Amino acid sequence: MNQKGFTLIEVMMALVMFSIGITAVLTLQITAVKTNLSSYYIQGANNALNNRIEKLINEPYENVKTEKTGQPDISSPLFLTSWEVTKDCPEPEIKKIDISVQWKRGSKNHHIDYFVYKKNF
Repeated sequence: MNQKGFTLIEVMMALVMFSIGITAVLTLQITAVKTNLSSYYIQGANNALNNRIEKLINEPYENVKTEKTGQPDISSPLFLTSWEVTKDCPEPEIKKIDISVQWKRGSKNHHIDYFVYKKNF
């Protein structure tokens, strides 16, 4: 007897293979979305950091002072920027500025730290 069609076992195996493939694709998609969201936050923090560096570099030497309260960035108030100024480090007439950008994502706190030097000309 020559019958055309699929047996129940063939259909079940096809469904199992399809399910494994779809699960892998969905896992990849979820990972990609999480990674993109992390990149979004890190890029925003870098923008806040660059904005603060530009402001501090353009300030007169005497006006650059420590700010530890955490000021919100103009572009996104989600990112709080604070900085600490050390005078005459590493040489006289040079200020070392340690800058930190903090943000909260979910229940976790994140931060990026950076430092720059400002010379009195």
